[in-house]
Amino acid sequence: MNADWWARGIAIAGLVVAAVSLGWNVFMWRRQGPVLRVKATCTGRGSEMKISGIIRNVGRYDAQIDRVWVQWTSTSPGGTASGQQISTWIEAEHISGVTLKMELPAQRGYEFTVTGIYEIDRGLDAALHDRRRAQIGFVTATGKKAGGTIRYK
Repeated sequence: MNADWWARGIAIAGLVVAAVSLGWNVFMWRRQGPVLRVKATCTGRGSEMKISGIIRNVGRYDAQIDRVWVQWTSTSPGGTASGQQISTWIEAEHISGVTLKMELPAQRGYEFTVTGIYEIDRGLDAALHDRRRAQIGFVTATGKKAGGTIRYK
């Protein structure tokens, strides 16, 4: 075996190590700072309807939750989904388990429940009853947004 093949083998191995190193650094860079994940489920009907879920901070730094919003797809007058997105903020009296302006430590999560859907917005109440696409999200003090699709039971 001559030196040319050894050089090619070493060069290929170096390329593989460099690619793995670059991929790892990109992965770790994306996880630096707070990284929020949200999962939510809608249960119940009528006044018993609620959105329950969990918000987790899988990042390396703490986050502060400032606001909570919900977004849903509207319907046209004919009753079909028009695709227009409507959103509203959820006030503190409608959410339990997390409070606004609360600290969310790194690698921790909290369960939350949103009640009083009809009082928040009648359109939201109708959208959840019709099982239309809806999302719930959280905004941090730095302006970072994290949301998740609301699933139905």
